[in-house]
Amino acid sequence: MFVLRFVSILLVFSSLEAICQPVLTNLKGRVSDVETSEPLPGVEVRYSGRSVQTNADGQFSLMADSVAGELFFRCVGYKDLRISFPFVGEFALLEMEPNSYLLSTAVVSASKYERPIAESAVSMSVINAEMPSRLNSLSVEKALDRISGVQLIDGQANIRGGSGYSYGAGSRVLLMLDDLPMMQSDAAVPYWDDLPAENLRQIEVIKGASSALYGSAAMNGVVHFRSEEPSTEPFTEIVFSPTFYLDPGNGKAWWPRDAEEAQPYEAYMSLAHRQRFAHTDISLSASYRDKMGYNKGSDASSFRMGGRVRWHLSDSLLLGLGANLNTGTSSDFFYWEDNGLFEGAEGATTSTQKTRLSLDPTLRWQNRNGFLHKIIGRYYFIQNGADNDQDNSSHSAYLEYQLRKHFDGLGLDAFIGFAGSASWTRAALYSDTTFRVLSPSAYVQLEKRLFERLSILGGLRFEHYGSLGPGKVEGRDVEQNQSDSRTIYRLGLNWHVVGASYLRASLGEGFRFPSVAEKYISTTAGGLRIAPNPELRSEFGRSWEIGLRQGYKVLRAKGMIDVAYFDSRYFDMMEFVLNNQLQFQSRNIGNTKIRGLECELQLQRPFSWGSVSFQFGYTRINPQYLEFDLLGKDLPINERENAPIGQQNAANSSAYENILKYRSRDLLRMDLSARMGNFFAGYSFQYASHVEAIDWLFQVTLFIKGIADFRAEHDHGYRLHDFRFGVDLDQWTLQLNLFNALNEAYTVRPGLMEAPRNLSFRINYRL
Repeated sequence: MFVLRFVSILLVFSSLEAICQPVLTNLKGRVSDVETSEPLPGVEVRYSGRSVQTNADGQFSLMADSVAGELFFRCVGYKDLRISFPFVGEFALLEMEPNSYLLSTAVVSASKYERPIAESAVSMSVINAEMPSRLNSLSVEKALDRISGVQLIDGQANIRGGSGYSYGAGSRVLLMLDDLPMMQSDAAVPYWDDLPAENLRQIEVIKGASSALYGSAAMNGVVHFRSEEPSTEPFTEIVFSPTFYLDPGNGKAWWPRDAEEAQPYEAYMSLAHRQRFAHTDISLSASYRDKMGYNKGSDASSFRMGGRVRWHLSDSLLLGLGANLNTGTSSDFFYWEDNGLFEGAEGATTSTQKTRLSLDPTLRWQNRNGFLHKIIGRYYFIQNGADNDQDNSSHSAYLEYQLRKHFDGLGLDAFIGFAGSASWTRAALYSDTTFRVLSPSAYVQLEKRLFERLSILGGLRFEHYGSLGPGKVEGRDVEQNQSDSRTIYRLGLNWHVVGASYLRASLGEGFRFPSVAEKYISTTAGGLRIAPNPELRSEFGRSWEIGLRQGYKVLRAKGMIDVAYFDSRYFDMMEFVLNNQLQFQSRNIGNTKIRGLECELQLQRPFSWGSVSFQFGYTRINPQYLEFDLLGKDLPINERENAPIGQQNAANSSAYENILKYRSRDLLRMDLSARMGNFFAGYSFQYASHVEAIDWLFQVTLFIKGIADFRAEHDHGYRLHDFRFGVDLDQWTLQLNLFNALNEAYTVRPGLMEAPRNLSFRINYRL
């Protein structure tokens, strides 16, 4: 029934397109930026329920059924423009005025189409292209750690405490590259180094449940990497950046004692080229990385190349094809040999040879009545040839159809979509068998503007998940065909109160099907074994928030303050826990709740000698089990299996207080930068409070040495201070970065040391 309703909606849309209207006047013009005179592509031009978008040269052509009237122009980042016609002359030259940057930053992730960030109904943060460059973040994950409320734990994103440490399987945060999911199909985890960091436009981060728009993996939020668009001016840039890791303050480095090895280092080179021809856009990029890790044996060598070509067949029809290839080798270890050491325990190291390839076709067509049709797809191949029986390979395909229409007279935006994904996986890692997964879905979203200042939206999504796996796992019979379905919703509003004040509120649901890895993984890491759990159930969540985004201008300073309160509930939450055979296994741990408060501040201030900008973010969370009984601490291992879930949660935690594992209650991010002429400098600070609860087994010296001692010595969390200095010349940028300047010895997850003090140089050359 649900799918039939979506088909009915689609038929209604199609019938509306067939309405014929008399054509009397052909309105033509060109739209440009009033300050730079650059043409503005993608400007929405509306008249009497019909709309078109300006082309790459900022030009538009629109048929009107009257000899006089009014045109409406809207472009994210610019003030709305209304122009009466007939025009003076046959071709109108129009200019649009930019809006305040901090409130009008264009984002697409909140609604799947561009809108100012201030008008979003959910909390969002944006990383622009300059920030990773100034921080010399050669991988996207290093830049994400600078966003308030976001923490990367061993490569997995954790937004506002929604995730802990999941042993490399099952992310609650969806990674997207240019509108398409970019997740490993079998383990549901992101590969951050597949993203073309050298071709970044911006990274958009949605905080909170986003499954109504994006499906299963977006339970805790979305990280959307958007590539830069080519312009009429060709752009070519070469980057070279070496990094050198210095001796750690705890004196437990391996490199001063090992005469056969050099100082740990990382070398990075990249090339990016973008150019727009008459009807063709081309973007090309490539990078090479060679690394000798500060953790002994954690080395890597990789090469990535990719690009995108788009053909503008007409002002309303676009075809595109993207491709990305990443290949190389790497090795790392699961846990250290002993307290604070940068060396792995015997048997805990894994080596991998990788090949990852993606192909992305796109079709976009907008007819003269303003109906926007979009078909996007991605084929993603992954081959991980690993030792220790951990190799795996997978093929996945994703296809989505979108239809959007803005009804000007109703002040209504309607958006519907159909999506489907299919994957094929074979791996020694997952009981050495083959898995096939199919997941179709359909969604609809309506957004209504009232009184010009109030926007309300509602969305609904239906998704089905079906998998075909083995009939036996480790000698026991299991159900071969497994499936689950879910219908979820989202509601939101944004009220432009007055001036630069925007109040928002949202309520959304999230869900996540277990990944193949979580249900069927069977492997060892050192002395630990990770066991499959074919009976693992899907998890479901619901979150709401209320927030205020306030722009301000005091004297010559301008900025933005954003404050939000959030409350998230998770039901049948999945986490890896210790079973009664002393094996780690993904299990449903019952229901949980996470409440918290977040504050962000941005400030820009020009001076006669230059400018200063400041960013600050602080997040406080209270993550708890709904069932937590300390009686479980006294249970023998062999009695935990049948104990109440509250006693199991307490028994599996190292803490005696009710707090979810692997969460920091407090996260603080700060960045200060200054520019004087061609010279620039900056300071960044990160703080994460002590992780109070981990798996109790990690503190038992029988299995992993030194974790309890290290945590006792470092019970204050971590504080990282970074500095940067540089100069911009005509075609060159020269930059020096000092990371972890005070040489803090710290871990983000137990048993793995993070980077000591390190020094990097960066050279950018633009042709």
